[in-house]
Amino acid sequence: MIINLFTKIMLKNNAICDILILDEKMIRKGNMGMNITKVKVADIAADLGEISTIFAFRPKGEQMRRNLEQRVMSKLTDDCAVELDFIGIRMCDASFIDEFVLKAIENIIEMKKENMIYVCNVNQDIMESFHMAIVYRRHQGQHLPVMQKEAENHYLPVGPLEKSLKIGLDALLVHNKLNAKNFYEILKGSAPEVSVANANLILKRLYDYRLILRTKKKDERGKYYDYYLPLSSQNIQASRKLSCVNYN
Repeated sequence: MIINLFTKIMLKNNAICDILILDEKMIRKGNMGMNITKVKVADIAADLGEISTIFAFRPKGEQMRRNLEQRVMSKLTDDCAVELDFIGIRMCDASFIDEFVLKAIENIIEMKKENMIYVCNVNQDIMESFHMAIVYRRHQGQHLPVMQKEAENHYLPVGPLEKSLKIGLDALLVHNKLNAKNFYEILKGSAPEVSVANANLILKRLYDYRLILRTKKKDERGKYYDYYLPLSSQNIQASRKLSCVNYN
């Protein structure tokens, strides 16, 4: 398993230190051409004649998801992210979250669309419902984490994630855009056992969950993918290295 290849870079207290050294040639100043569609949950509700800030049960979740898919998702081009903003929403139960958000992400994956949905402005009560919905799906044999934007250019996955995938996300937060080859170059000094194929699989699994986006590229070596998060071009600081990240 890939996770076993990373034992050499898992230090005390599950901290990762000094492994993501920036190469100036790898630094990206933001995905200037990427399209981010911002949608407020309150606006979807208003479009359906709903004025409540509390949402519960699957039928309401399905109704709002279909509105989102018809009005927004059906018109997206490839490499487009949807920011689902919960500002002003006080409470949602787990069944509503499962039918509204997780089902929308599941549909993107099943339809093999090159898009992702991430959420923002989620209060603690609603976040607990996200965790409950994700746990419920895990018990049903499906793991479907959700990406949350906590602040500008600061993303965290909601739900359990393997440490190898967390390393991939950390690398993307620093470098903004990576392909398998330069991700391998980042890792090989601390984990010589890792191959380009291992690095590619980590990035692809993050994409398969739709926690990140990708775009197809081609050069003299052939076709490959660049993987990235929906980071804005502002406030991206190119530090010389990533400080310790603790996963306790």
